Amino acid sequence: MINKFLNKLGFRIQRVPLSEEVLSSQVISKGKNIVRKISPEFKVLNGPFKGIKYPSLDITEAALVPKIVGSYESQLRDFVVEIINTPYLDIIDVGCAEGYYAVGLAASMPKSIIHGFDINEKDLLFCKKFAEFNNVNNITFNKTCDPDTLINFNFKSKGLVFCDTEGYEMTLFTPEVISSLYNSNVDVLVELHDVLQPGITSELILRFKETHDIRVVSTKDKRKEDWKGLENLSKDEKNFAVFEHRGGVNKDVYMEWAFFTKKVMNAG
Repeated sequence: MINKFLNKLGFRIQRVPLSEEVLSSQVISKGKNIVRKISPEFKVLNGPFKGIKYPSLDITEAALVPKIVGSYESQLRDFVVEIINTPYLDIIDVGCAEGYYAVGLAASMPKSIIHGFDINEKDLLFCKKFAEFNNVNNITFNKTCDPDTLINFNFKSKGLVFCDTEGYEMTLFTPEVISSLYNSNVDVLVELHDVLQPGITSELILRFKETHDIRVVSTKDKRKEDWKGLENLSKDEKNFAVFEHRGGVNKDVYMEWAFFTKKVMNAG
């Protein structure tokens, strides 16, 4: 009503778009309120990491709710189950962030050592608290992982690199690194950020194809399930609870993941 009255007087009302920072803050706040409704103990409700608990909500993570729901990156579910059932002794988690995968894998694979790497010190500190809160002690916490880190890492047996590095993957997985990983019997699961650096997927597939078998999944492969624990939410809240803000706050862009597993070469 006020807007119509002002328009009649000749004033033009112009909506000013919210800044990304303000919008992000609102999304995170709404997410934390939903988490408190569906999981007051901050326990993951579904998926391979069901039962692990976040020590607090003291993180700025737009995808926090789907992580608590357990729907986060559900297109990777089969790969994650396969990883848990494979005797990887060393798993390097590059870009471990607050620890969803690092702690989840460590809790699920007590005989493995998870080496978490992240350049964000606040995230690393939270990841450490996350691990301690779940009585998980088979994790190491590290800062920078570069090509030399992977080449010089002492994989004691079959290993895995789990990578989410926001576009750094083409720099990280050089031909020299891939050759070293092959010789060390190491598989790689990597998120491919063509949205940040076009051509990453095709280039990495080209680099890995001689030494590793390749399986690719995308956001189109996301599981559609009636996730447990959301029964008391409104339709809007349910949609929000499984929305991952992939590509930015309130965005949903197409993305792919590739699982490169070492080929078994025929003798001779």
